[in-house]
Amino acid sequence: MSFHYHRRSSDKLYALLLSAVCASFVGVACGGSAPPPEEPPPAFDDEEEPSGPGPVAKASSSAVQEGIDAIQAEDFAKAKEILTAAHEKDPKDPQAAFYLGVAQENTEDVDGAVASYKAALESDPKLTEASVNLSAVLLDREDFAGSLEVADAGLKGAPKNANLLTNKAIALAAQDKPEALDAYQAAVAVSEDNLELRYEYAQLLAKAGKKDAAVEELRHVIQSPDPAVAGAAANVLGRLGAFAECIAGLDKALKAKPNPDLYVRRGVCRHGMNDDAGALSDYQAAVAADAKFAPAHYYLGQHYAATGKKKEAKAEFAKAAELGAGTPLEAAAKKALAEIK
Repeated sequence: MSFHYHRRSSDKLYALLLSAVCASFVGVACGGSAPPPEEPPPAFDDEEEPSGPGPVAKASSSAVQEGIDAIQAEDFAKAKEILTAAHEKDPKDPQAAFYLGVAQENTEDVDGAVASYKAALESDPKLTEASVNLSAVLLDREDFAGSLEVADAGLKGAPKNANLLTNKAIALAAQDKPEALDAYQAAVAVSEDNLELRYEYAQLLAKAGKKDAAVEELRHVIQSPDPAVAGAAANVLGRLGAFAECIAGLDKALKAKPNPDLYVRRGVCRHGMNDDAGALSDYQAAVAADAKFAPAHYYLGQHYAATGKKKEAKAEFAKAAELGAGTPLEAAAKKALAEIK
C-alpha cells in the first residue's frame, strides 16, 4: 500500500537551520574586532506542500475516498468528520487511520494525529507515509527518542526513504548522538539536492572537527540560487577559515544577482584573506545595492577605523546604529563608535 500525501518531514530541519543562520556573521571583521550579530537574513524558502494525497492504491472505501477528496480540497474539517466515522467503522483500516491523521494534523489536533498515525502503523507497519508523518510530529514535539524509534521502524521496510532518513538524522543530532554523522551522510546520499540538509550535515561535520568534509559539503550548498542559503554557507565557510571557498562561491552568486548581504559576507571573507581593498569594495557595493542595509555600514566603519579614517568610521557606525535600531547591531555599532578616540 503506498500513499503520496504526507506532511513535509523537514519542518524541523528548516527550524534548526534558521536558528543557526540568524545568529551572526563570520567571526572576523576589519581591525580584528568581532563582528556583531547580523539582522536575520531572508527565511529559507520552504518547499511547497503537496497539493493532495493522490494515493497509488485504490481507496479502501467510498468514505475514505470522500475524505481524501476533502483533503485535496483543503477542507480538513470536513475530512476529519468523514474519516473519523470511517475509522470508527473499521478501526483496522490503515487508510482511514492515516488520512484521519492528516486531517487532524491540519486542524491543530496533534494528539489525535499521533494516535491515528500509530493506529495506521499498528494495522500496516509498512505504511511508510504514516512513519514519516509520525516521526515528524514527534520531532516537532521534541520527543526525539520517540521520533527515532518510529523512523528506525519505518526504515526497516523502506531503507532508502529520504524523509525517514532525514528525520532519523535530526533526532540523533538533537540527542547529541555520535551516530548522527552517519545518519546525515545516509540522508544526504539519497537527497543530494537538499541543500538545507547538506548545510546541517556540514554544521555537524564542523562541530566534529572534520573541517575538510564540512567544506566539501558547503561547496555544494553555496551554489544555491537562494541568497539566504548561499549566505548561510558563506558564514560557516568563514568560521572555518575557508575564505577562498567562501569567495569563490559568492563570486558566482553575486554574478547571478547582486545582493547586499552577500556582498558583506564576501567582504568579510576577503578581509580574512588579507584583501582589505577587495573587502572595502564589497562593503561599498553593499551600500550601493541597499543604502539601508545596516551591516554594510557597520563593516565599512570597521574598515575605516582600522585604516585610521576616524571621521568616516564614526559616520558609518552612527548610520549602522540608526538603521539597526532595536537589534544587537545597534549596541555593537554604538560600542565601536565609543571606542574611537
